[in-house]
Amino acid sequence: AVLPLVAGSPARDAVPLAECVDFAGDPVGVDQAGGPRPLGAACDAGAAEADAG
Repeated sequence: AVLPLVAGSPARDAVPLAECVDFAGDPVGVDQAGGPRPLGAACDAGAAEADAG
């Protein structure tokens, strides 16, 4: 199950883009649900990327 982040969560945009990479060091382009990542100034912490809104 993918648990979405709530508005105001400290996990939103918590990971700088330079650190939003996989174990091979490649940029992460999708979240666990297959949605685009990142959707803001940085990646959200965890497996799910919250909607920008």
